[in-house]
Amino acid sequence: MIMTKKQGGGGACLALLLAALTFTGCPADTEPGSGATKVPITWTDVSISGLADGFTGIAYGNEVFVASTRSTGNENSNHVYWSADGETWEEADSGYQALMTNNKKQFTAFLNGGFVIFEGSGGVNNNGKWISSTNGKAWIQARTDAPTGVVGAAYAGGKYIFGGQGGKILAGTTLANVTLVSDQSSTEINWINGLAFGNAKLVATGMKGKILYAAPDDLDAWTDTGMKLFGTNSSDVINQVAFGNGIFIAVGGPSSGTNIGVTSSDGGTWEQTGDLKLTAQNNYTYIGYGAGVFLVGDSNGSASYSTDNGASWTAIADTKFNSGTVAIQGIAYGAGKFVMVGVSGKIAFSVPE
Repeated sequence: MIMTKKQGGGGACLALLLAALTFTGCPADTEPGSGATKVPITWTDVSISGLADGFTGIAYGNEVFVASTRSTGNENSNHVYWSADGETWEEADSGYQALMTNNKKQFTAFLNGGFVIFEGSGGVNNNGKWISSTNGKAWIQARTDAPTGVVGAAYAGGKYIFGGQGGKILAGTTLANVTLVSDQSSTEINWINGLAFGNAKLVATGMKGKILYAAPDDLDAWTDTGMKLFGTNSSDVINQVAFGNGIFIAVGGPSSGTNIGVTSSDGGTWEQTGDLKLTAQNNYTYIGYGAGVFLVGDSNGSASYSTDNGASWTAIADTKFNSGTVAIQGIAYGAGKFVMVGVSGKIAFSVPE
């Protein structure tokens, strides 16, 4: 089934961005001779006829976007869509749904030259299904005995590295041999919400405003940064973390109050960013990076961007997520565009200008 956009756009720079995790960037798109970074101001709706499921993840790699949904009921199948430009979308080849579990939240990542979709809910146990693809169109079963609850992923030091529910950190040289390497369930972080790699460090974010870091070759030794960004309430959460332009930015929200972010160049020392300019409170905040720009979105459908590594943020007037009522649940950059996905099958894209 071919999906069509309502209006179009273009772009030039290719970069990898995951829905929670950014590993590489590219030089900032600029106007010829101006030196001004292009920013995602104007957003365009994408229409997918008949899709009621919510998107729960998006990633970019191998010159395509891949986005996955969670079905609306136990008897309905999840969906996977791919797009070369973020504007026109097509469902993956038939047969992939038999490899997935209905009504399980999906986490989508591009790692080591290929896409992986994980069952991202149900706690961390060993009865989950993972599927993989190089082009987003044809999928194979990667594992049927896989850990579930994966909500953060990176590839570093020749290893796939995953973080998940219950504070579990997993790693392996192949998807088939990924096993538990660190259990943070008894610590304050308790729950891994985000994972990113940069500047030779892995950074994990989670509950109680906590951040950990480790070297890729020593994954059983995680260092607590000592920061309690929001206090000690278990509802105070740092959600996702992205790496780009030489820094990490982690974002989240306290149990009550405005969502904020923190930045670090080394994963160990963190500083608070400027006001994120998001409207929701105590919600899951998504972050992405591309072309010199960090982009954040929240459960109200509001979003903002930063061109100065988080020092200041500019709110986006209209994200097309029903004027700020539909939750954003994934951000990616590629093919010269930012793409955001969310509940109710919502997709919108922006060509930085």
